[in-house]
Amino acid sequence: MVFGWNAAKPDDKVVGASWYCTGGINGHYGNLDDVFQSGCKAGDTLVADVIAPNCWDGKYLDSPDHRSHLAYAGYGSWGYLKCPAAQPYVIPQNESKLAWTVTADMYQTMPDGTIRSRLHLSSDYMKAGAKPGETLHSDYMEEWVGAAKKMWQDNCINKGLSCSGGDLGNGLQLKGASQPSYGFTNPHPKSDAPMKDMMRSMSQQNQTQVAGAAAAVQEKSESFVGELSNILIGLIHQMTDFVKNILRNLLG
Repeated sequence: MVFGWNAAKPDDKVVGASWYCTGGINGHYGNLDDVFQSGCKAGDTLVADVIAPNCWDGKYLDSPDHRSHLAYAGYGSWGYLKCPAAQPYVIPQNESKLAWTVTADMYQTMPDGTIRSRLHLSSDYMKAGAKPGETLHSDYMEEWVGAAKKMWQDNCINKGLSCSGGDLGNGLQLKGASQPSYGFTNPHPKSDAPMKDMMRSMSQQNQTQVAGAAAAVQEKSESFVGELSNILIGLIHQMTDFVKNILRNLLG
């Protein structure tokens, strides 16, 4: 799925993507000029915040625009959070935050006193006149180890547990989550999920699937060979009868 700025509808209001800073005036902004103008300065933390839709149509895992099968829940006029009728099923919501320490070369003060970003996104060039960071968006493609996802879904999702820092809700956590490479120290480290067991389980599942596919191919192959044999036998019988008739006519 894709969410945030929409290249197919570049002037539509951006939903699910914004910028904020730990310094200056607190708030979420649609572009980087506004973030730095709010008082974000060197030493602060700049954050790109992208939040995926949390409602699904229950039918399609994807759609031509990678968006329309999903939607965001809203309060509307009814006063409580609800999914729209076309996408009525609530699904887990993914939120990703990318953070940078602000340095003085990321922004500049203009002659009129306004502050402008010196940063931009590559996708800003896809929209004429876009302000820096205005085209913030995210593409989500999922690739889980099956057994790890089942732990997460059974505990964190189905039991409504709060899982963070790689926690799988059952006393285990994703491998590497206790001390990620970017420096975060998990305040509640747990044992890593047994990856070898999970990979062995996946391998067994894959072997079963391959064996099933091979059996299906063999069955179809045997069926095809059987049908072909019957056709050839039938042709031989026809040719034999044809030759016999010719010989009768020649010999009187």
